[in-house]
Amino acid sequence: MWLELIGTLLAGILIYEVYFRWTRRKMFASVRDMQGPINLPVIGCSYLFFGDKSPISIGRALHNLVTGYTSPLTGWLGPYLVVILAKPEHCKTVLNSSSCLDKTVHYRFFDLDALLASEGTLWKSRRKRLNLSFTPKILNSFFGIFNKKARQFIDGSMKLADGIERNMYTEFAKWTLDNICATLFELELDDHVDKEEYLKKVELFLPLVMKRVFKIHHYSDFIYHLANDYTVFSTSRRNVREVTEKALVQKFAERQTATDDGTTTGEKTSRAKPLLDMLYDMVSDTSQAMTVEEMAHHMDEIIYAGFDTTATTISNVILLLAMHPEVQERVYQETMSICPDPNVEITQEDCNELVYTEMVIKETMRLYPVGSLFGRAVTEELKLDDQFTLVEGTIILISSSKMHRDPEIWGPQANDFNPDHFLPEKIAQRHPYSYLPFSGGPRNCIGARYAMLSMRLILAYFVRAFRVRTSLRLEDLQTSFEMIQRVKNGCLVSLIPR
Repeated sequence: MWLELIGTLLAGILIYEVYFRWTRRKMFASVRDMQGPINLPVIGCSYLFFGDKSPISIGRALHNLVTGYTSPLTGWLGPYLVVILAKPEHCKTVLNSSSCLDKTVHYRFFDLDALLASEGTLWKSRRKRLNLSFTPKILNSFFGIFNKKARQFIDGSMKLADGIERNMYTEFAKWTLDNICATLFELELDDHVDKEEYLKKVELFLPLVMKRVFKIHHYSDFIYHLANDYTVFSTSRRNVREVTEKALVQKFAERQTATDDGTTTGEKTSRAKPLLDMLYDMVSDTSQAMTVEEMAHHMDEIIYAGFDTTATTISNVILLLAMHPEVQERVYQETMSICPDPNVEITQEDCNELVYTEMVIKETMRLYPVGSLFGRAVTEELKLDDQFTLVEGTIILISSSKMHRDPEIWGPQANDFNPDHFLPEKIAQRHPYSYLPFSGGPRNCIGARYAMLSMRLILAYFVRAFRVRTSLRLEDLQTSFEMIQRVKNGCLVSLIPR
């Protein structure tokens, strides 16, 4: 009996595999000459991620996969053909192609009807409007808040400046969340929630999304909605919506009061204005077809993606400065030459002059890009180069982490921390798509300039106030993957007042 069952099962797998290969024969042909792991029937190469699904284990498995083969490399993740790229020329082709504007199927697991996962046509329409909320003029209007939040951060951190080594990530996460809510949501977070408790709720979200990516059977919404993971995911979503709803209620009440007073301007959404006002106007604009729920989704997306990526990056910067006191001293000297007085607000012009500080941030994002792997879906046939043409339905993953440490691009010390990699003459020698901390092409990160300005400003405040040390060394650092890449050791540093 058991032999009959096993024989039937094997026959079924064989029939499915023959059918699968026949119906996808063009896909198989398109990647025939690419390297990659062995693909098993039904599951493809997803066996590489079986067993321990901890963020560190997944990060290690991904690292072994992308570094074990020459780019482009390929494999099947269940029924999906995946091609992983780590060459600048290929990245430029993909990121600027109209055939690759859509994100991969995995982005729908965020369950956000916003810029992150929206399809090409809808994304293009909304991105065009939302770009107007990140113009230099709008960003300049945030600097009063940036300075206020930086001073609050420094005052709070002074209590921790006792020379004891501790993980500072949570402090930077609270600062980032405060910044985003005050500038983009016009909401003072301290008046509404316990930031530490709220952060714990937010931090559940990305690991749950990642967990679903590596459980092929959970790609089915029907099956996923029956799983305990979905219950936890839904609870996390509801918890995070707490801040979004408070900001929405405040904005709608403000606009209603303005309408009742007859002080509304009636300006169109084509004019640059703060993000929340822009989203409100897009809801009112019938040509945008945006609902209040979709407006909330855009705000949720900023919380999930914007605060965590910035908090992780600035934590990494501080950790690397602690490991490299000579670099830390150069950042301090530059800051003191441009904005020495802690009683005078730092301006956008000051931030633009913090050239070496920006080089340090960029070098940190080279070694530890939070977006270490990001995807595009091929919607029309795409000629990658003279050898490879990808067909519709292919999933493309770009490995910035591999490209950022490629000795052919960065030299024999590609794994070393060296801000001089971003000297103008060095940049001019490299392919412009060899460095992709914020993705690239038209669908790059909308908040890149916002993030860079806020990080330069907080670094200026930080190095004026503290020296920072750590017992960790570069070779001690471990990375994990939770849809974004993290340094699992945390920002383990000690603060010494200057």
